[in-house]
This record gives sequence, C-alpha cells and structure tokens, in this order.
Amino acid sequence: MPTLPDPTPNTKQDPAELERRLCALEQMARSFAPAWALEKLDEASNHSAPACNGDAFSFRKSSLYGKTHWSDGSHIFRNISAFLNAESDCAAENEITRRLKLDMRTTVLKYKTLAKSLKSSQPGRYFPSPDLSLPPKAVADRMAQLYVSRFESVFRIVHVPSFWNEYGQYWSNPLDTPDAIRIKVQLVVAIGSSLCPEAHSTHGLRSAAAQTVHDAQRWISGPWEKNRISISGLQIQCLLILARQVLNVGGDLVWVTMGTVVRTAMHMGLHRDPRHFEKITVLHGEIRRRLWATILEMNVQAALDAGSLPAIAFDDFDTEPPSNCNDEDLHDEIYELEQRPDDTVTDASLQRHILTILRPRVEIVRCMNSARKEVDYEEVMRLNSVIMDACRRCITLTRRATSDGGEVFRRNMGDLLLRRFLVPLHRPWVDRARKNAMFFSPRKQSLDVAMALLSPPGDEGFSHLCMLGGGIFKHRLIHVTLTLLMELLVEIDEHDGSQPPEEPCSYRKMLMGGVEETRRQWEQRVQLCDTSMKLHMKICMILGQAEGAETGIALQQSMAQYGKASLESSYSLLEGSSGLQPLDAEPAGNSGDFLHPGDNLEFFDFDDIWRFDDLMAHGTVGHSFW
Repeated sequence: MPTLPDPTPNTKQDPAELERRLCALEQMARSFAPAWALEKLDEASNHSAPACNGDAFSFRKSSLYGKTHWSDGSHIFRNISAFLNAESDCAAENEITRRLKLDMRTTVLKYKTLAKSLKSSQPGRYFPSPDLSLPPKAVADRMAQLYVSRFESVFRIVHVPSFWNEYGQYWSNPLDTPDAIRIKVQLVVAIGSSLCPEAHSTHGLRSAAAQTVHDAQRWISGPWEKNRISISGLQIQCLLILARQVLNVGGDLVWVTMGTVVRTAMHMGLHRDPRHFEKITVLHGEIRRRLWATILEMNVQAALDAGSLPAIAFDDFDTEPPSNCNDEDLHDEIYELEQRPDDTVTDASLQRHILTILRPRVEIVRCMNSARKEVDYEEVMRLNSVIMDACRRCITLTRRATSDGGEVFRRNMGDLLLRRFLVPLHRPWVDRARKNAMFFSPRKQSLDVAMALLSPPGDEGFSHLCMLGGGIFKHRLIHVTLTLLMELLVEIDEHDGSQPPEEPCSYRKMLMGGVEETRRQWEQRVQLCDTSMKLHMKICMILGQAEGAETGIALQQSMAQYGKASLESSYSLLEGSSGLQPLDAEPAGNSGDFLHPGDNLEFFDFDDIWRFDDLMAHGTVGHSFW
C-alpha cells in the first residue's frame, strides 16, 4: 500500500511548495479523470478566467514578459509538468516509470554540463581577440555579396555603392583602415556567412563570425567618442543587432539593446525628416530615412519577442518613408531625386512595403503587452486581414530581373517579419474556440499561419538561417511548435474516447506531420550547437501520446520512454557537434543504483531542470512549466 502522508502539520512548510504540490496532484487527477469530470472542472474554471488580454504577465528572475512572448503558450505543458513533478508515492506511477524519470534527470544533468562546457569554449565571451581577420578575400567577397543581395532587401543599413568603396578600402590596407569601416566590413561578412552552410561546418570561420560580434559589441560599449555618434556608428549598431540574431550570439536579448539604438538615432536627429535640415545632401537624407525605417522595424520585432512595448511612439517622429529608388540612383553629385512609380520594384520597395504595415504590428504589440489595453475579436480579424494582404504583396515586390538567386529568400524574409505577428495575436482566442464555435476562425487561422511559417518556399540559405539563427528566427520555431502542439492536444482531447481508434484520422496525421517537422528542425538546431533540448523532449512526449492508445499508468510509462529517448538523442547530437569528449554517465555523487523501493523522491524535483532556461540567453519564465 502507498504510504500515507504525515497528518501532523508542518508549520515550516513553504506555502509556494504546498501550492506547487497541490497543482501537481490536480493535474495528475485530470490525467486519469473521465471526460465528463474534466468538462465540469473546465466549466467551473471558465467562470473565473481572466479576460482574453487582461493583466496576464509572466515574471521570472527579474524579467517581465507580456502576452506576445512565447511563454504565454507554455500552459499546454501543465499535464506533463505535473507528471514530471509527481511525488514518489503517486499511485499513477509504477517502478519502471520512476526509474525512467530518474534516467531522464541524469541525462539532463549530463546535457547541462556538456552545454556549459560548450558555451565556455566559445570565442570572445571573456577576452578580446588579439588578431581578428577576415577569411580569404574570395570567400569574404561571396559572403558580403550574400549579405547585400539578401538582408539589405528588408534591413536597409548601408548604401551599397558606398559600402563597396569601404570594402575595397579595407582590403587595400587592412591595418590602416579606420575602426568604424573595419568593424562594418567584418560584421557584413559575418552576417553573410550565416547563409553558407559550408562556412558553419568549418570551425575556424564559425568562430571568427562569433568573435566579430563580441569585438563589435566591445567597440560599441567603449567610451562614447565622436566616431560612435555618426552614421557609421549607428550602422554598426544595427548590423550588430542583426548579427546577434542571425549568428545566435545573445540574439534573445536585443530588445534591451534596441533602447540604446533608438536613443542614439534620436540624438542624431534621425527621427526628424531630412527636409528640416538644409545642409543634408540627397544621398545622406535617403541614408538617414532608410536607417530610421530599419530601426523602427528592428524595434517592433524585438518588442514582439520580448513581450514588451516598443521603445518609441508614432507621435515621436516625422521622418518620411525612404524614396522608391535604387542605390545606384543615389550619389554625392545628385541634388534632386526623382522617385520611381510605386508599382516599380526597386532596391527600397520591400522595406517601404513592410514600413506601411508598421502601425498594425505596433498596435498588436502594444495592445497585447500593455497593462491596460485589450484587443477585441473584431479588431483581431481586421489586423489579421491587413497583415495577410501584406504577406501576399511581398511576392510581387520580390520579383526582380536579377540573377542573384535571392528572390525566394527576400520573399521569405519579408513574409516572416509580417506573418509571425499573427501567432500571438490569435493565441488567446484559440483557447476560447474549444468552448465557443464563434471563435473557430482564429483557431484555424492560427494553424494556417503556423504551417506557413514552418515550411516556407524552399531556399537553402533561408532554411540554414532559420536553423542557425536566434532572435526572430528561433522564436519563429518556438511559436510554431507551441501552436501545433496546442492544436494536436486539443484534437486528442476532442476525439479520443475510452477506446481510441487504431488508425489516427487524416487531420491528426496532418498535425502529427507538422509536429514531426518541428522535431526535425529542433534536431537540426542542436546539430548546429544550439543547446536547447527541452522543447524537443516535450514534442516527443506529446507525439507518443498522439500515436499510442495507452491510458493510465501505461500512458505515463510511454511518455517517460519517449522523453528519455529524446533527451538521449539530443545529448548525442550535441556531443557529436561540439567535438568535446563524452562526459561521465553518472552525475557526481551518484553511482550505481541510486533509487530503491521506498526512497523519498523529494530530491528529484524537476522544477529547476525542466524549465525553458535553454531557450533563452537568461533566466526562465512563468511558473514550473517543466
């Protein structure tokens, strides 16, 4: 018989610990309760549920996250969290399940040790590089060209002819090149390397790219001399924001840095249109407009990922959109610029188009992350329509008679910067759709958006970037994964009876195919030395639930087996990609059989090791999701 808890009250018991255990027991009870009981429980809970966009924030380790942050969707793992945090005498577990969970814990500890060793060996984290140079010129030329033809379509940071002049100046005399030009060139090459899979299979080039980011950050963080408050200095700040995300070097914390970038730009007057300044040439006026539009775009993207508010309001600036012209139309000798017609595709067309959709996206971020504002259903549908129309327009604006092969990449990038705002916009209504058929449309649209983001049109460079990058590229996969898992769990809950069908329905097969693709992409990220592994584990555990017909203890054991297999697979992938020696199989101080019948499992607390720490560069979010 299971041992009954001591009825003697413990006055020293932490209330938070009691609440955690009660929640775990409640979730375990839900796992084995009949469907009619769950419906009654959910019905009772709905009466006290907060409004769609009330004051729900996640707070963890001095970080506050609003509803556009991915943590807002982490509640789908509450049953698995309860299972992983269940006490040793829980009747829902047998000895095999308990051993599997301990094996999982051992693997997690090994994984964390390996990840820590890998991170500590990364270049530039603590000491500057004494001699940082570019790869051979032929390789650097290709990487710089990839940056110019791909990223400059949406993030207009440099004037391309002027940059190529600086690029040539660097190669003619690298040692005497001014620091601002040197760092700008190195960042451009580093960003371009993200589109070269072969570059990131070479440890030297990969380390040099990461080192470039750290050295540029040190230059930016140095004493504020005059060369920092300049167009070149601001271009370096924007290139650094982009490089941190495409190379996954601190890319999840750019919202904090964007505050400095915005204030630097405003200190230089970029928030005022160049027409107010008589001495600014046409060329420099357009550079300032393009750079300001880039800063606005980076600002709203960072706010979305951080679950925070944008650092500037529309009333704070009057800078006009960039002119519809090509870079070759701009030079020092021009005194009057003749714009191309709006239906003519130019080097600035895609940026101009994305800028026209800035206000709806800022509205989404402000409404969802504000402490006082809410967004109603009609507004959600209106914003969805505006952004979807803009996504379709991206196809037209990326068609140019060029031979650089970047059309699909530019289309995918523009689509990503717009479409991904719809995932958190629809998320609050997806939960409501289970109880009210009126909200079925947001549920379907959320799924359609997730599937489109998961599998964009094929482009090798863009696919590699999504597997390598952090920031907007990593958050794309996190949000998509949460959306598909939520829909799969809803489908299981709605259609599984006491005797599930032997063959899953076509809709579940489609969902499982999408979830399998997210699992594959997370594995690719681990192969590129991304140390995230817990979401991959959750994917496998839920896939096991969807594939099997087990219930009760058999289901718990199956979930533990899938979780263990996932962790072991992730560990092997990271170990193989890191080049480090295998670690001890046993954690320090634990050898042999460290679980015996009747052992107390209080030490086996998953609260600390199952959170989303490895999905962020700092801290975690929310309560005990893991």
